[in-house]
Amino acid sequence: MRAVLRRDGEVIAVEENVLQENVYFAQELVLMLRAAGFREVSIVSLYRGTPAGPDDTKVVFVARRSSE
Repeated sequence: MRAVLRRDGEVIAVEENVLQENVYFAQELVLMLRAAGFREVSIVSLYRGTPAGPDDTKVVFVARRSSE
């Protein structure tokens, strides 16, 4: 990725980074969260905050980590 910051048409800064992406299934992430010590893991719809369904394209993983 190359990002260029311009001000009044003049290049102020240029930054280049490599973007790395991993693709996981939702249930794989749930298992990873549980393996990391999180409990009460749920998947909710990003905009509604209700349990995610098959038509949701954006979701949030909500989990609680015990202090034990």
